[in-house]
Amino acid sequence: MDPLLRKLDLNLLKVFDLLYDTGSVSDTANLLCISQSAASHSLRRLRLVLDDPLFVNSRQGMSPTKLAQQLMPGIRQALATLQHSLNFDHDFQPAASRRCFTLYASEYVELLLLPPLLTLLRQQAPHCSLEVRRLQNRIPAAELEQGSADLAISYAGCFELHPNLCQEALLQEELCCVLDAADALAADQLDLPAYLALPHIYPAPWGDSSNLVDAWLARQGQQRCIRLSTQNYLAAALALPGSGALLTMPRRLAQAMGAWLPLRILPAPPGLPGFTLEILSARQFHASAPNRWLRACLQQVAASL
Repeated sequence: MDPLLRKLDLNLLKVFDLLYDTGSVSDTANLLCISQSAASHSLRRLRLVLDDPLFVNSRQGMSPTKLAQQLMPGIRQALATLQHSLNFDHDFQPAASRRCFTLYASEYVELLLLPPLLTLLRQQAPHCSLEVRRLQNRIPAAELEQGSADLAISYAGCFELHPNLCQEALLQEELCCVLDAADALAADQLDLPAYLALPHIYPAPWGDSSNLVDAWLARQGQQRCIRLSTQNYLAAALALPGSGALLTMPRRLAQAMGAWLPLRILPAPPGLPGFTLEILSARQFHASAPNRWLRACLQQVAASL
């Protein structure tokens, strides 16, 4: 055996894999259900074995070094191959399985679908666990193909579909306008001039300005005034009270947040398009029993909303 392999074990590689995605030692420790000191110790061991810092502090968290970036594809593929070898699909029984499923999803999915999905998993697969990774401004095609992720939930038409991925419609959603319930706006419907007259709060989870609303406005030669840009819908909704601003967001999510925040929900201006969520899976795993079961769970949860 190679001397380097003798110094490594599977747990070190799992720490490396998660730290690469989370950029946080504490988040990595939480996902692995170990202490932060144990995760830090694993990172120190990796640094000694590979003679490289691997991850360095930055504004975005722990950022990978050049060597870590070079190692990542091979390590992730090796972990995926091992996991796939250990998951005997023909023997998959949800009630007895202890499999950890990995799902890429947006904040919308995390806030709206995860609570009922976790309840369903508790009923059907009490020993299974779920790891959710944030969907960024790309489809995680490589992760799905390599088996390091089981599914991704994306916005239909938002990205170019990879030829080796299967797509399956999950739910359709419309947008709505949300204001502070105390605002003195008398209208029950906002036309486009009234919509543009108000300042807006814009959640930008991908850190850029590309979004459905502004693309629709641009096609009409219009532009809204952004008073505040946040990283997620939750922060945007919490900022609404007293702001005098308007938030455009998915209706189901607005209704869920309206149960515990003083919000007023109005229809969106006529013509503002909604979106469709779709499930993405790798073609080579699409027919496997665990993959089919998890997709069925997601469809059951979406149908109940």
